[in-house]
Amino acid sequence: SKVCDNVKDCSNGWDECQECNVGSLSSSKFLIQSNVVFSFTILGGLSIFLTNVIVGVECYRNPSGNSAGSKDRLIRLQVFVYDGLMGVYMCLIVIAAIILRTKGDFCQYEEMWRSSIPCSLLGVVFSVSSHGSLITIVFMSVVRCAVCHNRGDVFSEGVIKAISVALGILNICNAVLPLLPILEIQDIFRTEIYLANVQDNPFISSNPLNMTRVNDLHYKVFEKEDTIYNALESLNNLTSNHHMFDYLEIGYYGNTAECVHNLFSSKTSFETFKLSYCACISLMLVVLNASYILIVRSDVRGKAELARVGGRQNAADTATYLTVKVTLMIITQFFS
Repeated sequence: SKVCDNVKDCSNGWDECQECNVGSLSSSKFLIQSNVVFSFTILGGLSIFLTNVIVGVECYRNPSGNSAGSKDRLIRLQVFVYDGLMGVYMCLIVIAAIILRTKGDFCQYEEMWRSSIPCSLLGVVFSVSSHGSLITIVFMSVVRCAVCHNRGDVFSEGVIKAISVALGILNICNAVLPLLPILEIQDIFRTEIYLANVQDNPFISSNPLNMTRVNDLHYKVFEKEDTIYNALESLNNLTSNHHMFDYLEIGYYGNTAECVHNLFSSKTSFETFKLSYCACISLMLVVLNASYILIVRSDVRGKAELARVGGRQNAADTATYLTVKVTLMIITQFFS
C-alpha cells in the first residue's frame, strides 16, 4: 500500500504517494486542500439549498391569480429544484472530502475514489442541476417573451407541463448516458483505466494503462483481438497471480477529483459529443439573450408610448430599470 514516509521501499517508488494532478482544488493529502474553499463550499451549499427550499415552498403555497403568473410559477418551481440540487452536490462533496480525510492521505484513495459509484452519482447530480437550471431558464425566457408579445395562449399550463417533463427526461438522459454499461459507450466516455497492482506487474510499469500495450500482450499470447475488458481478464487468468491485471476504470465524471467532468480535456473519443454539447449550450444562450432582448424592446416601446401619451416620466424610468436588470442577468448567464 502507498505511504508517505519519503522512503522508497520499491525500486520504482510506487509505495510512495505521488502528487495528485487531478484538479486545482485537490492535493496529494486532501480532496479539497484549501480551508477557505472547503468553508465556502459547505456554507455556500447549505445557503443555496436552504434558500431554494424556503423560496420554493413560498412560491408553491402562493399561486398566482392570473394565467401568466401561474405559467411563470410552474417554471420557477423547477428552477428552485435544480438550483437546490446544486446545494446538495456542494454539501455531498464536502462530506466526501471529510470521509476521505479521515482515511489518510488522498493519494492513497484517489484512483479508487474517482472510479467509485458515489463519484459518478455526484457527477450526475451536478450535471442534472447545472444543465437543468440553464434549460429551464431558457424555457422561461421563451414563455415570458410569448406572453409579452400577446402570444401566451400558445403555452397553456398543460403544454408547459408536457414540455417540462420532456426537457427533464432529456436532461437526465444526458447525465446518465456516459454511465451506461454498454461497451461502445464506455469506449467513448472512459477517462482512464488504472491497474490496481501495477507495482507487481512485470509487463506494465506505469499508470494510467496503455491500452495499446495490453492489446499487444493479448495478441502475442492468444493471436486474436478482443475488448479491453476481455483482454485484461484473459491475461489475469493466464498468470499465476490472478490479480496482476486487476483494474480500476475511471469513467466520464472521474475526470476530476470533484467528479465534475472537464469537457475541454484532451480526449478525442468524444470529440463529436463535445462539439454537439458546445453547439447546444451556445444555441440556448442565443435563445435566452434574444428572448430577453425582445422583452426589453417591447417593454421600452410600450413605456415610451405611455410616457408620450400620458406624460408619465416614471414609466420611462421603469423601462430603463428593466433594461439594466435584464442586461446584468444576460451577462451573468453568459459567464456562468
